[in-house]
Amino acid sequence: MRNQAIKIVCFFSIAFNAFAIDLVKHELICEDIGFKRKTEAFGKCVLELVDRDQTSESTSSISAEDQTCQSYGFKPKTQAFSECKFKLDMAKQESQKAIERYNREKAEYDQQMALIQRERDKARAMKQLELGLRMMGGQSPVNAINSLGTGAPISPTTPLPINQTITTPSGRMISCTTIGNNTSCN
Repeated sequence: MRNQAIKIVCFFSIAFNAFAIDLVKHELICEDIGFKRKTEAFGKCVLELVDRDQTSESTSSISAEDQTCQSYGFKPKTQAFSECKFKLDMAKQESQKAIERYNREKAEYDQQMALIQRERDKARAMKQLELGLRMMGGQSPVNAINSLGTGAPISPTTPLPINQTITTPSGRMISCTTIGNNTSCN
């Protein structure tokens, strides 16, 4: 029995010393602020600081949902408080699902837009190729542009005259122009 009493006294002594250490910290703060020791205002200052520490310790260990529900006046360990926390938790889960769904839909949208852009780039490149082929085929740039993308076949080119120079056995040079089956020389 005596050992048990000693243990209890030691426990309270340690607890009191731990509390006293906290009070010393608060007393020094109040003294630094300008309160005089052994006055009622000094005592109130110390108690206020102790109360603030206890409040900040208790609110820092509770969840954001607990803090929110308490801020609206719900009392912990009541049915209404539990319902408040449940609703906030459900809202958080729904919000996370909505964000995940948005991210999936956004990724699909971005893929579709990239595909559309590739198709547009491909179509533009094909038109440039067609324009070049039409111009190489002999169409004027204006005609090639006007018929571009119409699906009309590339019109045949008008044959150009073929110019030749013929040297006679006497060494004279003659210029000849051939169009189709007709050749004229000068």
